[in-house]
Amino acid sequence: MSENTDASFVGDGLRIEGNIASEGDLMVEGEIQGDVAVRKLTVGSGGHVEGKITAEEIMVHGRVTGGIAARIATLCKTARVDGDVEYESLSIENGAEFEGRCTRRTGKARGAGQPTLLEAAGGGAR
Repeated sequence: MSENTDASFVGDGLRIEGNIASEGDLMVEGEIQGDVAVRKLTVGSGGHVEGKITAEEIMVHGRVTGGIAARIATLCKTARVDGDVEYESLSIENGAEFEGRCTRRTGKARGAGQPTLLEAAGGGAR
């Protein structure tokens, strides 16, 4: 499968109930109630995801209710995250609201031959 640089988009006013899995990128300005497994997730300032998130990279400007497992996680100053975060690299900007536990993963701990976060969530190989 060729690599797609275009992101899928969940627009303002759109509500999705159900799980989403993709090898690509996803931008959320609407609402998702379900688990999300993507390569890169951006939750916009008006976006809300309620469910478990698995991604290589996540940037949160809006609201997340549920656990996050990501290689790179960024909680921006307008973010509201209610859930645990498992990460390799974590940035929390001043002003972000975060309620949960942080657990750092190391690349060495995963080891060779272990699945990536997306593969572990059933999203397939990148």
